[in-house]
Amino acid sequence: MVRHPLALLPVVTIAQGRSLLAPAAYGAATEHGTPARAIASWVDQGAEWVHVVDADAASGANRVDPAHLMSSGVHLQYSGGVRDEESLAEALALDVAHVVLDPDDLDWACGAVAAHGVRVAVGLDIDQDALETAGALERSGCRRFVVGGVTEHHHRQLLASLCAAAQVPVMVGGRIAHLSDLHQLHELVPLGLDGILLDDALYGGAFTYAEAVAAGADRFDMWHWVPPFIG
Repeated sequence: MVRHPLALLPVVTIAQGRSLLAPAAYGAATEHGTPARAIASWVDQGAEWVHVVDADAASGANRVDPAHLMSSGVHLQYSGGVRDEESLAEALALDVAHVVLDPDDLDWACGAVAAHGVRVAVGLDIDQDALETAGALERSGCRRFVVGGVTEHHHRQLLASLCAAAQVPVMVGGRIAHLSDLHQLHELVPLGLDGILLDDALYGGAFTYAEAVAAGADRFDMWHWVPPFIG
């Protein structure tokens, strides 16, 4: 079982070349800017990791210009319709720590993780096939899973099973609406959960990034805290 420090990743979505900025104060986000400015707005609030969703690329438009991801040294994780060799090559050319693959073509995804190691992660939907799919990818050399679709209680149970079975780190996103959702997910850290993606709740004002960090502060021994895991 692999354990790493828990990272909280604000999600920056790129749509028509623009992104929502982090709320400047407590409340809903309303201001848009460049992806670089959006990333920097979360860095200003203390984020060390940011998850970038390139909705433009996922819908068939041009992938984000690398210059638009300048981020003051923050670690970036990128997803955006990466499902074949051409899209993977484009994504790997970006200055990001992890590229998240779409495993619809499982044979291709297995080959990609074998070829690129720690540079790539694999996005999974949490369903009844997730454990089998994860097992095939891990045997091929997958080094990280990014799990979505965690919206119901039985999904949390499947996520716990996946974290327990996997020998690599797992990050998770989903319908995280309240700090209580974070409290529940923190319980999976001993099983291998090492990252939580935060999206609507941050932008809608349900809680702030600082409150999200504080929600887990009493669950970890800060004397053993280390910088975010990059591999």
